[in-house]
Amino acid sequence: MTIKKLKQIDLNGFKLLIATASTANLGQFVADLLVNSLQLEKIALISHLAIPPLIGPSAYEYSKNDVTTASEVFVHEKEKFAILLVRTPISAAFLNEFISEIIQFIKEEKFSEIIQLSSAFSSEQHFVDRNPYEYLANDFYPVENLATQFNKSSIEKVYGSGIALKLHEQATLNEIPSVILYKFTSEGENTQESVDFCTKVSSYILKDCKIDVKIPSSWKNLFGFDVNAEIY
Repeated sequence: MTIKKLKQIDLNGFKLLIATASTANLGQFVADLLVNSLQLEKIALISHLAIPPLIGPSAYEYSKNDVTTASEVFVHEKEKFAILLVRTPISAAFLNEFISEIIQFIKEEKFSEIIQLSSAFSSEQHFVDRNPYEYLANDFYPVENLATQFNKSSIEKVYGSGIALKLHEQATLNEIPSVILYKFTSEGENTQESVDFCTKVSSYILKDCKIDVKIPSSWKNLFGFDVNAEIY
């Protein structure tokens, strides 16, 4: 794994939020909203054989002259958290190697904990009257403040969460505090779900800042164009 650091920051004790592909890409959307709304600073680019390359114009209004790549690290120094956002699907052929190197990166930077933003197939929610937001934590993760926003996981495996479960298992083997925050969802127009999820996550991780959730410009027409009423 190649890490190109754009700025040197001591990340010792920071939380690391990780968003990778999952059902309806909900975790990636939440990460996008956090980055855009809090105007986080990009501090690193990550490349790996497991990450299909991507490059395009800036995803966010506040950094219009920037470019977007497949995997980037953002930071909020005041609140002491970073976000690792992987925008493209992870290649299964290099998955184990990628996870091992992510774990090594976490150890080297001395992050205090991992918080994965993810989602699960709605068909796995067997009790429809329950809160659809849940968490799956290992024994090293402090869960005391999670209960107000998320229920303890009602399922043994978070199906539809992409690589989140495998990364969580490896974090546990390495005694790294780890939690997966997820919502049961389906593919479709998930803008409002993403905003609601972002609000819950920000309520949990932010201490001194308040968030005014702002939709990134890159989401324009993400779910298609508005229907012209004149056709009816």
